[in-house]
Amino acid sequence: MTRGKKTAAKKPATKKTGATGRRAAAAANDTDLAMVETASSAVTEIDRRYRKATINDQIKLKPKRDEAFAAYSLARLKLLEAGTISTDHDLADMLALKAEIDRAAITQDLIIAAARVAIFLAKLAAK
Repeated sequence: MTRGKKTAAKKPATKKTGATGRRAAAAANDTDLAMVETASSAVTEIDRRYRKATINDQIKLKPKRDEAFAAYSLARLKLLEAGTISTDHDLADMLALKAEIDRAAITQDLIIAAARVAIFLAKLAAK
């Protein structure tokens, strides 16, 4: 039994500028992906709180919950397109809105936070 010569696997050749460009695009795309995830978490939390609310609070919250979901749907479509539309600043703003939702102790605070999320996402979708 004879053994063949072992050769090292060759790495594919890449241009440094091409790889750097792809990394930059991937990093920017990560901002959009993080934005989608954060926005999804925010509207899901609004919906979870809506479902646990009393019927009177549901009546008050429903219009803003629906606006937030509609704006999220439009923003999500825009964020998933090729190219980047969100910035680190946008992501920080969305994270602050999510924290505001999490801190909302009463229904009125949640309604205000849901309205802010809807406005923010609508502006993002319009970029």
